[in-house]
Amino acid sequence: MPKKLFFLKILIVALILVIVALAIFWQPKFNPMQTQNNQTQNLAYDFTLQNVKGNINLSDLTLKQNKYVLLYFGYTYCPDICPTSLLTLAEALNSLPQNIRNNFQLLFVSVDPQRDNLQHLQEYGEFFYKNILTATSFDDKNLQQIANNYKIIYRKHFDQNSQNSQNSQNYSIDHTSNVILISPEKKWIWTFQHGTSAAEIAEVLKSYF
Repeated sequence: MPKKLFFLKILIVALILVIVALAIFWQPKFNPMQTQNNQTQNLAYDFTLQNVKGNINLSDLTLKQNKYVLLYFGYTYCPDICPTSLLTLAEALNSLPQNIRNNFQLLFVSVDPQRDNLQHLQEYGEFFYKNILTATSFDDKNLQQIANNYKIIYRKHFDQNSQNSQNSQNYSIDHTSNVILISPEKKWIWTFQHGTSAAEIAEVLKSYF
């Protein structure tokens, strides 16, 4: 084999190895301002929900208590997505300095009031994050309207083998798993897509301080 061809092949192999290494190990620096969803810079929809201690109103949390609200819809019987999302949010919040963390309120809204009583719902939420608020509505139309306002879709998925399936307690719920950030001015300022890492969420939250 001619020397030139031999060295050319070595060079090509070396370049391929460099490209593969970059693809595996290089991660671009996360810049929250490059991924912000600008179309959600609008007034957030107000709502009132039931909590184990009474009612929860969005305006009270934001305008009166001056909190940023991290709003997440799910349910306690969720096998994987909800626990993962709540763990990620807890990790993001716990990574913040306390003086910043105190400005945020995590609110978990159950889309399964048929099974999630208020006491169980709060205990479930506190398993992931001790300062969580949990709530739901036992008025199906009200809960559906709140979800629609925040572009959350949910629907029951019954076990086909269940007798009388529509009355069965044996079902799962397909639901949108985004996290919505609402400012103390009650503005919908960010939507975190499912799969956003705790580090990325924390970076966005810190950018407001």
